[in-house]
Amino acid sequence: MRTLGIDGGIASIGWAIIDQQDGAGASGIVECGTRMFNPPEGQSKSGPFLKNAERRSYRLQRRIVRRRAQRMREVRKLFADHGLIPSTDPNALAGQGMNPWDIRADALVRTIEPKELALALGHIAKHRGFKSNRKGERIPNEPIDASKAKTGEDSEKQGTLFGLAQTQQRLAAIRDDGTQYRTIGEMFARDPIYANRKRNRDGDYTRSILRDDLEAEVRQIFASQKRFANGIATQSLLDAFCKIAFVQRPMQSSLELVGNCPFVETEKRASAYAPSFERFRFLSKLVTLRIVSGRNMRSLSESEVRNCLTEYGTRQGMTWKNLRNILGLAASERFNGVGSDKEKNDFVRSAGACKGTKVLESVLIGTGTVSELEWQKLIADGKELDDAMTAVAFNEDLDVMRVALGQTGLGQRAVDALCDAATDGTFNFVKGTGHISCAAARRLNPHFERALRYDEACQAEGWDHAAQRGWKLDDIKSPVAQKAAREIMKQIKVLEDAYGPFDRIQIEMAREIGKSIEERRKIESGQNKRTVARQKSESDLKELIGVSHVRGADILRYELWKEQNGECLYTGKGISPSAILASDNSVQVDHILPFSRFADNSYLNKTLCFTDANQAKRNRTPFEWISADKPDDWDRFSKAVELCKSMKGIKKRNYLMMDAAEREGQFLERNLNDTRYALKVVLGLLKTRYPDELAGTNPDGSERKRRRVFARPGGITAALRRVWGLESLKKDSEGNRLADDRHHALDAIVTACCSEGLLQRATRVAQEQERRGQQFELRDLPPPWGDAASFRREVAEAVESVFVSRPASGRIRGKGHDATVKAIREIDGEERLVSRKSVNELNLPDLDRIPVPKPYGKIAEPAKLRYDMVEALRTWIEAGKPKDNPPRSPKGDVIKKVTLEPERKKNGSLGGTGVVIPLNGGSVDRADMVRVDVFSKPNAHGKEEYYLVPIYRSDAYSSDPDLAAAPPNRAVQANKPEYEWPVMGEDHQFHFSLMSFSLVEIIRPSGEIIRGYFRGLDRSTGAITLSEHNDSLSLVRGIGARTLLSFKKFNVDRLGCVHEVKRETRTWRGKVYT
Repeated sequence: MRTLGIDGGIASIGWAIIDQQDGAGASGIVECGTRMFNPPEGQSKSGPFLKNAERRSYRLQRRIVRRRAQRMREVRKLFADHGLIPSTDPNALAGQGMNPWDIRADALVRTIEPKELALALGHIAKHRGFKSNRKGERIPNEPIDASKAKTGEDSEKQGTLFGLAQTQQRLAAIRDDGTQYRTIGEMFARDPIYANRKRNRDGDYTRSILRDDLEAEVRQIFASQKRFANGIATQSLLDAFCKIAFVQRPMQSSLELVGNCPFVETEKRASAYAPSFERFRFLSKLVTLRIVSGRNMRSLSESEVRNCLTEYGTRQGMTWKNLRNILGLAASERFNGVGSDKEKNDFVRSAGACKGTKVLESVLIGTGTVSELEWQKLIADGKELDDAMTAVAFNEDLDVMRVALGQTGLGQRAVDALCDAATDGTFNFVKGTGHISCAAARRLNPHFERALRYDEACQAEGWDHAAQRGWKLDDIKSPVAQKAAREIMKQIKVLEDAYGPFDRIQIEMAREIGKSIEERRKIESGQNKRTVARQKSESDLKELIGVSHVRGADILRYELWKEQNGECLYTGKGISPSAILASDNSVQVDHILPFSRFADNSYLNKTLCFTDANQAKRNRTPFEWISADKPDDWDRFSKAVELCKSMKGIKKRNYLMMDAAEREGQFLERNLNDTRYALKVVLGLLKTRYPDELAGTNPDGSERKRRRVFARPGGITAALRRVWGLESLKKDSEGNRLADDRHHALDAIVTACCSEGLLQRATRVAQEQERRGQQFELRDLPPPWGDAASFRREVAEAVESVFVSRPASGRIRGKGHDATVKAIREIDGEERLVSRKSVNELNLPDLDRIPVPKPYGKIAEPAKLRYDMVEALRTWIEAGKPKDNPPRSPKGDVIKKVTLEPERKKNGSLGGTGVVIPLNGGSVDRADMVRVDVFSKPNAHGKEEYYLVPIYRSDAYSSDPDLAAAPPNRAVQANKPEYEWPVMGEDHQFHFSLMSFSLVEIIRPSGEIIRGYFRGLDRSTGAITLSEHNDSLSLVRGIGARTLLSFKKFNVDRLGCVHEVKRETRTWRGKVYT
């Protein structure tokens, strides 16, 4: 039997193939390997970021620029048609010394010329202010300090809203002369606060303007000019200009992005706050509820469910305490898994059982739109209210929302009331979707009211709740998870062609897959906190029992002992600290829920108990044991568990579980199979290629099927790795992961070995030890084949032989150049590139690069101005850059950015010579080097010398006719400017092109042979950098290429097989270049 094991990560795939013999275990490892790939993430100083978010940001900026240009073309045509400007030429709106702000203010008090009107209106059309068509996004009543806003996009949005509030407040303020500013233009032109700056800058949004205020200004200007009898300010011009300048496209509805219902496929999944879905969620929670009374446990009856429904909707939320009162439970009765301290919580969800329903009720009844009787009819039917919440939830544009609400069947007054509420932000909380549609919820709810379970309710409607759906990789919305899933499917296809078909496929996927960057940071933070906590436990234990060394098993016992308040919860007796050491067999670590039945080896399923209690409990749960052998002790036991304040709720549930027989299969399936969505999609696709196979017939004559595709959780494979002595192949003695990507192949081997047969063997061993009342540990499990030493040796040899496969970056997509435009200044008689840098990014050495400003205005001593500014910055940086006390210029203005000269070279000369890529009167830096073309030519002694030609992304995108016709042909010459580099001619022979992670082998003049992945070329020295195949961070720098004895390129396929590239054809922009 041939089994494929896959270990999938965010940027890696480990794979292993093992052969098994029936009844004799595994015969050995056939092959294993590691395939690395690049996730759709970039790296920044603050950590990883999604590339699609960056692309979207640039794409939206390009769209804004494109639409603004189109708008200004239409505006110029309008002005030319009305005789305001002579032509539609872009320079027709040039100011020629006229200030548009002054014109906008003057237009209120005098007649203006046609050109002046064109300048004023064009100025407004180009910067037309902010307008949100998102429902509920309102301007705050009071301006708020934007520095206290959230970071990222939220900060910019909040900063804009706060700036708008400040502008609105100033516009409405009464001045000293008792008047108000009439328009935005007049305020910005006349108010001293705007004298020095009229536009926003980084992090400062105090110059934000509402589009409505600008439109009001335009109408005010036309009204004033009409009063002055200015014939050019016609109504037709006003209407046409407003239509062009202020029109905004509605936001797209998100309903089309919502998935379809699995039961009613023509319907979309419900809003999480739709009334019918909220009722469905409430009822489904009720029918799964269990009430514990002593040693008995029961579900709710039909009458009890209906009693709860009579109170549903009378309040927004319903707590466990409310539910207790409705059901009339005795003090001795409790809800299963819910402690008394948790009964104050809402039993459905923290937001409330029916928040959406209650808000709809408050809007429609509170405004007098519908009566109580009409509301009851709407609730009973459900559809109109569901459609209304759908319209509100999935439409951000109010006009689109109004149309959708008009199609619900509700009256016009109700539509108006709901739109007004959306405008006021009443529905801002409405986010998320359910897993079924409102139509399905309305059909299932009557069955729930009869106290049927979910599966029974679905069966009553003729639906299969466990039916497999058609899986698509596009269903995975996380770019990182989708990329990982696609790579796994590609890898399996290649392995299938080379070694398949397979009898079994077993997959483990890292838990980080499908998690957002923020969630992964939380996971990493939690791991770090756990490491610190474990170190503290180790220190505390040493101090407690007075020893200098403790083992990992001792630390586990101590943490359990401390969590259990120092006692054995099974017996209620205290455990002496001296008994904590693992060498003392008077106490043992027991699985609360027997491993043989639940396969849970996590910390949350372990307890420290006396050995005799473990022997008495055997393979039973605490409830099964205590209720059978000492029923009077259950109350004492349950109270002792509840008193463990540091114990998590899941662990308390394990201690107090009373329906283990019913839930055993569910827990076993979950603990032995990973159930995350991205993995579900991969498994679904694999199952279409590897369907269940026929394994015989059941006693009733039906076919018995055997699964072929399995998902293994990382917890089991990690435990098996430790059990079989393989941990040292992955981690060092301190528990830190080794810098070796071959460990993914190791994990894949363990995953492949984690077969159903092995798990059954583990279960049998656990059953036998639990039956005898002995402590069961996974370390008692023998290796899949052979003895422990020979198995470890075989695994180590297989992993050692792996050559890590990495894909070469063949694409050149991405930004063509850096976004920062550097100014060109004359320094020391030469053109140099200077840049602007935020003070938050400055360090002390940067201060020496701040130049003396040129004399301007009233500045008589530029050198003193520079000195004072540098000292202010130095004091601020040395104080730790306090945010509440920013650096200020000698005039008192806050310093946000400073100009920096180029850095000086080692010889003291300035860098930054020459324009890199000219743009907008300045220069921008190149983006990534995407390719290096390798040439050679014999020198005067007949020895081959190698020449490296760097090619940048900007070269591939350039509109320069020379670059369009031919690729760059200058090879790097160490310590020379580019114009002095040698040009590749007919006497130079082209060998191949290198991309990032192309595999090369070089021989240095010393005879040293180095094989590694190409990582880059230093254009200043001509040296290349390589990295080890198994560690991308292990770099070999400074390899001079010109004098190499040999320079070869290799291709590495997905299986890690290496093939030399004898010769390549040079290409340029998709075509062969000769």
